[in-house]
Amino acid sequence: NPTFGLRWSPTNNERQPSAVTTTIELSYTAPFFPYMDPWEEQETSTGGIGNVANGAHVVNFSVAMSKRFGALDPYFYLQYHGPIASSNAMQGFHGQHVGGFRTGMELIASEDLENSQKLAFDVFAGALYMSEGRNYSEISDVLNDLTYVEQFMRTEAGAGLYFRAGPFVHLDVDFAFTYDTDHMMTAEDIGEDKNGNNYVDLDDPQGNETNIYYNPILDTPGRRLYVEESIGWELMIHGGLTF
Repeated sequence: NPTFGLRWSPTNNERQPSAVTTTIELSYTAPFFPYMDPWEEQETSTGGIGNVANGAHVVNFSVAMSKRFGALDPYFYLQYHGPIASSNAMQGFHGQHVGGFRTGMELIASEDLENSQKLAFDVFAGALYMSEGRNYSEISDVLNDLTYVEQFMRTEAGAGLYFRAGPFVHLDVDFAFTYDTDHMMTAEDIGEDKNGNNYVDLDDPQGNETNIYYNPILDTPGRRLYVEESIGWELMIHGGLTF
């Protein structure tokens, strides 16, 4: 889905050597493409995977700060993004809010300001909080459905390379290891007590108190599916041409 936004630096260390560079970003991701329906998506004979969007409006906000000291440029970055289900999202979709930070240090190995050339190495660490929500999970393809994922934390540590060949060409490479805290992937509540009798009335013919997304096979305590010892890695390669 396309993302539209604004990025603004009210203070800049390059313009004012005594100042901290502060960059504020606000963006919006529009639910432009059709959402993925795990009930229907099947790999095609040509290798296609079908739709991959989630049908959500997403608001993104971040603040980054850095202050260079000679060849060292430490930084701190805060981010948040909040999904809101659109009318075109899959029924029951309740996106997970994500908020976190990254802190690190850039080491400038070589720099030529006159020709806008730069070679730098980066080391960083951070953490993200994922709220609970009914979302596309690791087992959606198996169950052909969304599942209610419990809240969890993701920590990361990694290193990167930044190369600017001139005023118009740059290349970034980031590699990171991630670790997710243990959490349930099927954690639907059975329902909500609305008449004050201290239990959920499952025999109500109207079904006013029961959760229609509750699956006793997967969401009953003792049968819930659980993620543990979740270690992963991420590689991002980003190139840019600036005119």
